[in-house]
Amino acid sequence: MDRPAGVMTATPYDEFEIGSTLQDSTTIDEADIAAAAELFGDYNPIHVDQEVAEKSIYGKRILHGPCVCGLMMATVGNAIAGTGIGELDLSTQFKGASFPGDTLTWTWTVTEKSDKPKYDGGIVTLDGVCRNQDDVVVVTAKTLVLVGNRLAGE
Repeated sequence: MDRPAGVMTATPYDEFEIGSTLQDSTTIDEADIAAAAELFGDYNPIHVDQEVAEKSIYGKRILHGPCVCGLMMATVGNAIAGTGIGELDLSTQFKGASFPGDTLTWTWTVTEKSDKPKYDGGIVTLDGVCRNQDDVVVVTAKTLVLVGNRLAGE
């Protein structure tokens, strides 16, 4: 099942294998930060005011942490588009900041499966890590998703 993300794949539960991975990446720009501020309603100056951000410990504007999580989860969502029943849990740890110009690459690894015959599928546990272009970890995460073996509605 190792494959890049960004394409909806409708992966059935039975095709997930322990150790298999999903991966994707993107480069962050100023427009991404502005869009995240608008979407989240979070206009903290560390995100939207260059002058204030320059005086912070980061020295420049940073991307909202939930935006990084959303990018990471989109990869999982695309992998189970049509077979996913629901996200059951998501935990994240923010390890570093993301800045305009950073290229973020994240990898999810299947670490556990738990059969759920009632749903004709089961729970897939994935551990994620997001790194920038300098191989610095910016987010680690764990998610549990309930996945079926058939497309929704079948």
